[in-house]
Amino acid sequence: MSERSSTTRACPVCGEVVPAAPYCPRCRTRIPSRDSKLLKSAWGLAGGAVLVIVLLLIWRHEVGPRAIPGAIGSGDKSAADGPLRPGDALLLPVPEERCIPWNVSAKVPAPRGEPFLFLGSRVLDPFGVTLAGFFDECGPSVRSLWVEALAPGELQKTVAELRPAAIVALGPEALARVRAEAPDVPRLYTHVRGADRLVTSPNELGVTLRVPLSMLARHLDRLTPPGREVAVWHEAGAFAPCGEELGRAFSALGRRVMPLPMAAPADLDAALARAKTAGAWAVLPGREVLDDRAFARLQVEAERARIPLLVPDEEHVRRGAFAGAGPDSHRIGEQLCHLAGAMLKGELPAGANLFCPEYTFGALHITVAEKLGLVLDPQALIGAKFYKWY
Repeated sequence: MSERSSTTRACPVCGEVVPAAPYCPRCRTRIPSRDSKLLKSAWGLAGGAVLVIVLLLIWRHEVGPRAIPGAIGSGDKSAADGPLRPGDALLLPVPEERCIPWNVSAKVPAPRGEPFLFLGSRVLDPFGVTLAGFFDECGPSVRSLWVEALAPGELQKTVAELRPAAIVALGPEALARVRAEAPDVPRLYTHVRGADRLVTSPNELGVTLRVPLSMLARHLDRLTPPGREVAVWHEAGAFAPCGEELGRAFSALGRRVMPLPMAAPADLDAALARAKTAGAWAVLPGREVLDDRAFARLQVEAERARIPLLVPDEEHVRRGAFAGAGPDSHRIGEQLCHLAGAMLKGELPAGANLFCPEYTFGALHITVAEKLGLVLDPQALIGAKFYKWY
């Protein structure tokens, strides 16, 4: 029996053997070509591959690997805020707190290969974003522990075994444990507020999460519709220098400023009537007058008057303010690694123990912008973080 030619096929309808012809001679059914099927399959696979590549490029360009947990998106097209050489201390949004601006990551190489211990917190950094940034720069000899799961004596045992070049503490609880159980090891910290930084040592330095007022004004000015006067709310007394510095920063950017110092809770009612003539409110939350209760009232009044409410952090943006600013936790981890390198090499500026974040970003609440009916310039949103209520 002779073998059937490779160009001979059976009709899928009547079964008639069909030579190399486009139609069955019995039922006139069109016979598809094997070559056309292969060609269509090849084109389909190629098209799918191109689509996947395009989607990956869009993801890398618009979101990138440094997306912040809790934010819809965050820009990666950022430039460092700090200079290549340590600058003068900048005032923060809380009284008598200053930080040193310095782009240490561009100046001091990462000490890769040195053993480090990272004491993190599942409460303050549940996704381990800061740890990931530190590991990316200082790995692979980085060991991590969670302070909430730390057994008695475990930290001392780990330090004795690892002999770390430095310890990174995330949060006040972690910093207190390191100070008590490993006082002789160089230590770095972040996510620690002023009250927990009272102990100062040449063996200790940190990175604040607060944004200096000069940088804060730049982010808020970019996100606020142009031409609007800004009313700056702040407590009198200790908070007065912070409010005045923020007002000067807005004025330097070309904004008209309405200072509203609050000396007592009774001043709030009188200031509200005056402030409603301004186009935006910048509020520096305080401790006595502009506390959480007063801030909640200002937030309600601002929404009623369709006025954007500007704040110095991201926490109040999550709670419903229009715009604020904050650092990138992953970048904080990278910065801590390079600061550790500067500490080990003795290249830290004299007397500096608290550094500003190298990178800061504006934060915008999309839902609030929609409620206020604001149409924003897309160019002004480049590099910002976005939050939304669902």
